[in-house]
Amino acid sequence: NQLVYDGGATKQQKALATLNAVVEDQQVEVELYKVKEKVNDLYLSILYTDELIKQIDLVEMDLQTGLKKVNAQVQNGVAFRSSSNILKAELLKTGQRLIEFQSTRKSLIETLSLFTGERGFFVVVAFTTFRFLAATVPFLVLAVFLTTSGWVGFADSVSSSSRPAR
Repeated sequence: NQLVYDGGATKQQKALATLNAVVEDQQVEVELYKVKEKVNDLYLSILYTDELIKQIDLVEMDLQTGLKKVNAQVQNGVAFRSSSNILKAELLKTGQRLIEFQSTRKSLIETLSLFTGERGFFVVVAFTTFRFLAATVPFLVLAVFLTTSGWVGFADSVSSSSRPAR
């Protein structure tokens, strides 16, 4: 038995398969966007935490300078010892906050590392395309990986397999 005419069912099945492939491609694009957004959020959180750490370092230096002044005033009988104790307590609080933010930074980097599947530093730059409506649009994909020692920088060149040696 050979089918002579199927009423257009084969054509409809092919069209349905094509549409399903387009829907799956769009779902992959949405998931990829979510991953990129999460990586960006992690990276920006690391940068924000770095700035908070810098700010805490400045506060700690100010408190240490103030403590030296107050200790000199206490020795000369101009200030009370309680003023010195208050500054020491603030220094301890600042030290605790510094440890907290350093821990937060480390955990963010570890999360980024787990999220990307890589440990250590390297930059991946890739040039690819995506479909937007009826056009194919080229775009640059840049992924940055960090170490616990900090941010190193962006790569300038673009290639499909750029991956500096570790």
